[in-house]
Amino acid sequence: MLTPQEIAQRQRAVEDALASQRLEGLEPDAQALHQMQQYVQGHVELADIVAMFSRRVGNGEVHV
Repeated sequence: MLTPQEIAQRQRAVEDALASQRLEGLEPDAQALHQMQQYVQGHVELADIVAMFSRRVGNGEVHV
């Protein structure tokens, strides 16, 4: 279980990542946003999100 400080740190990291993407003109889809919130809450780790995204790209669900 994550501490409140760890959750806050993860939330800031996600907000920073989203801001960076949006500055580049990109908007993550609903599934990516959901996965990011799962990370904030400690249900998944970054490596899990990268693996899920890679599978989605490989399946043609996401175009990069």
